[in-house]
Amino acid sequence: MEILHIYRRVSTHSQEKKYSLENQLEEGIKYSKNLGMEYRDWCEGGESGFTENLEDRVVLTELFGLIDSGDVKHLFCFDLSRLSRNPMVSTILRKKMEE
Repeated sequence: MEILHIYRRVSTHSQEKKYSLENQLEEGIKYSKNLGMEYRDWCEGGESGFTENLEDRVVLTELFGLIDSGDVKHLFCFDLSRLSRNPMVSTILRKKMEE
């Protein structure tokens, strides 16, 4: 069965309740069920998405490596800003995922 990888993050620890990591997970699970897929949760917690150093984002770096190697084919992200708010990083991630 195909796996939908659910990536979730808030910008800071103080935003974890406001933007609800749980809500992001619930939406991803709902989406995976609609597609008839299993899911895997990737929670970065409260990490800034504005950094230019992707290496500072441990969970996203691991996930990106699996996307790059072709091991991850389906990704759910509540909002593209959850991946990164840095335009350069966002462009790199989106380009690699489109490939």
